[in-house]
Amino acid sequence: MDGYETSSQIRLMTGANRNVRIIALTADASSGSRERCVQAGMDDFITNPIHFEDFVRVLQGRLFLQ
Repeated sequence: MDGYETSSQIRLMTGANRNVRIIALTADASSGSRERCVQAGMDDFITNPIHFEDFVRVLQGRLFLQ
């Protein structure tokens, strides 16, 4: 399974695992990548190379504040 399929399967689960946060880390920065991640059930998207500020922003926004 790739990350898209895994995310979709997690979102189909019931119980506590259904609400797990999923953040994509990918080298694919092409247009449409973010939309594909969201459609698969991911919460956010970070591309390589990782910039520390982006990493912190996503973690704060998706993991700690929600």
